[in-house]
Amino acid sequence: MPSASSKVFFDLYESAMEARAHWQAWWVIANQARPEFVPKMNRFPDFFLVTERAHFNCIFVNLAHVFDKPRDSSNFDKYLKLAGSLYSPTEVSGLRNRLAKHNAARIGVLAIRNNVIAHKNGRLSERQVFKNAGLTPRMIGSLVEEVASIVNFFAEREGVSSRIFVSELVAEATLGVIKSIRSP
Repeated sequence: MPSASSKVFFDLYESAMEARAHWQAWWVIANQARPEFVPKMNRFPDFFLVTERAHFNCIFVNLAHVFDKPRDSSNFDKYLKLAGSLYSPTEVSGLRNRLAKHNAARIGVLAIRNNVIAHKNGRLSERQVFKNAGLTPRMIGSLVEEVASIVNFFAEREGVSSRIFVSELVAEATLGVIKSIRSP
């Protein structure tokens, strides 16, 4: 039976990998493919509208997992507490400093997940929630990359050979699918 720290590690691994994959797919659909491939995407507008939103939501759901506050959540803090013997105090401090640089994005991700995606805030519009969060796509992307890097560091210490992909394979695949659509 796996240890508690292994369970939390694999939860973090799954969430970080999914956040990175959904980030890449969303970035292509919402940004990189525009304006060049809009005519192709407009052949299937409902599909791309729903797909863009689904990838967007999944970024926030998966990123929020690693920073969730409830005591029963698999998050970075719980992992470091359970697997503390694998890391020196200097390493733990360094990891916390790396994440501290993204504190505004972490808070914003949780606010958006909690008020727009997982729950709908009855008082604030989606636009107001995003404005209050103060996030930019670059901040989100930077947080995704940092989380993936840290989880890959955890994988090394856990003796796990798999790593979260560092290539742009999901972005390339998404763009390839869009390019393959017959022009109108």
